[in-house]
Amino acid sequence: MIIRVPNVPVFVRVWQELGAKPTPMTFSEVFTALQQGTVDAQENPFALIYSAGFHEVQRYLNLTGHVTGWTYVVIGEAQFRKLPFDLRNKVLEAGRLMQIYHEREFEKQEEFLRKEQEQRI
Repeated sequence: MIIRVPNVPVFVRVWQELGAKPTPMTFSEVFTALQQGTVDAQENPFALIYSAGFHEVQRYLNLTGHVTGWTYVVIGEAQFRKLPFDLRNKVLEAGRLMQIYHEREFEKQEEFLRKEQEQRI
């Protein structure tokens, strides 16, 4: 199976190890590549499949669950260390709370969009 992946070495390697033929490609080319059969598959959460219209040109879904979010909290190590100790703890706690909220909302949206996709088939 030829699968579109972002041009990230770890993504390429994982899909190779799983027996696929990973093809790095920019996100903007995926719809046309699926439509024309240049790739057989792509890997994204339902939110991106839906918003990009991939559901119009792909026939199957494999529920791997390997993508578990839309966003990530990041801060540079040097910037983090510049913060006073009490603010570091607040940043870490805010990150933990955001992660809990994000995961809950991500799962709810994925379930909703999965059902939407099933109704289209």
